[in-house]
Amino acid sequence: MEGRQEGRLEGRQEGRLEGRQEGRLEGQDEMATLSEKLILADRISELLKASTDREYRNKLLVEFGLA
Repeated sequence: MEGRQEGRLEGRQEGRLEGRQEGRLEGQDEMATLSEKLILADRISELLKASTDREYRNKLLVEFGLA
């Protein structure tokens, strides 16, 4: 019984770590795609703002259909 509980706990912890890593990779991919689109649209100043302003970045992600 105790071994099962330990196994479940370890499984949950591993799942959380994997989920976080997956989320980071997805976020990096989103930002890379947004950066590319802003550069191609010659909107460099907006890219700079998006890199530091989460609310503005989210607005742009919606605008470009990435969120």
